[in-house]
Amino acid sequence: MVSPAMRILRFAVPVFLIIAVFAACTSNDDADPTPEGVSPPITVAANAGLVQISADALGAPIPISGGGPALPSDPIEAGMQVARNNACTACHTTDGTKLVGPSWKGLFGKSESMTDGTSITVDDAYLAESIRTPKAKVVQGFADAMPEFGFLSDEEVNALIAYIKSLN
Repeated sequence: MVSPAMRILRFAVPVFLIIAVFAACTSNDDADPTPEGVSPPITVAANAGLVQISADALGAPIPISGGGPALPSDPIEAGMQVARNNACTACHTTDGTKLVGPSWKGLFGKSESMTDGTSITVDDAYLAESIRTPKAKVVQGFADAMPEFGFLSDEEVNALIAYIKSLN
């Protein structure tokens, strides 16, 4: 049996880490604003050690593929459900603000610069690859912090892509 103190500690540590990451990402210590269209450096997200500690504390998302509730027939609603079930919005926003990962608003069709110096036009294939194997191509200005979501079915990935497309 787990003691009450241990249960609180198991809950408090991940919550503290999330608050610390959020606070560091939203601090406005820069006197000079970042020019529009340029991602400001995210000090905490760029620290791979802290990202790994946070990921270890929080654990991987619980795969609900196949065993979870049936997806809605509307692909956008289904994509919203997949995003909600897999905590996608913990790192990606839908309103254009930047977090640990790029915002999904206006993402589809956009040209993105990668950390390897190449540019990619965001399309269905790129999004599918980024969901399943995000380390294959990392967007410049963001840390290589996204876990793989290879457990998602094709239907779930396509629904998520439909949802991202709807945010243009």
